Amino acid sequence: MRRIVWLCVSLQICISGPVAAIASMSGALGPGNEIFSIDFRNFTYPDPCGEPGKAKVTIHGGGLNVPIPAHEQLPGRPIAWTRMEEIGYGWIEHEPDNVAVVALVCSGGGTGIFSEAYLVAIRSGKPSVVADIGGGDRGDGGIAGASVAWGRILVERYAVDDPGYGICCPTHLVTTVYRWTGKKLVQVSSGSQAFGLP
Repeated sequence: MRRIVWLCVSLQICISGPVAAIASMSGALGPGNEIFSIDFRNFTYPDPCGEPGKAKVTIHGGGLNVPIPAHEQLPGRPIAWTRMEEIGYGWIEHEPDNVAVVALVCSGGGTGIFSEAYLVAIRSGKPSVVADIGGGDRGDGGIAGASVAWGRILVERYAVDDPGYGICCPTHLVTTVYRWTGKKLVQVSSGSQAFGLP
């Protein structure tokens, strides 16, 4: 109990009791819960493998497979695909209701495997993608995780800083924290953690 009270006072987020304080700190509570009823496994997103700002993709059951014409196929790669990789929920600043951060991963049929994350908020009673969170290709900025905590958005990306490892083989994770202004995401901090590879 003393530890909970100390956290509550030191972070100035005490609301109504220990449980509420912990929930507020983690970003788990918000006044509106509509976002939790949205079926993000059957949803339309910007296409992470398409033209930025224009292409969209609708996934069903968490993914989508699209056959590639035979004359355009690479050996052993007959389909282009997109799937939902991760989702996080919580409250962030400047949003009256809880939000979701959804990460998608895709391949256009080549060797690249690309990822993007999207901030989804309730607008006029409906879910709307209000911001794109850039990712990358596998070890070159590919998204390893996306979550909401402490009123912020946390994104983990794979990175390579050793010339001995290719884009296939990331050497560390970069965690970036963003705050939401109500119109755009602004980076707050960033740090990296090595995988301890030989």
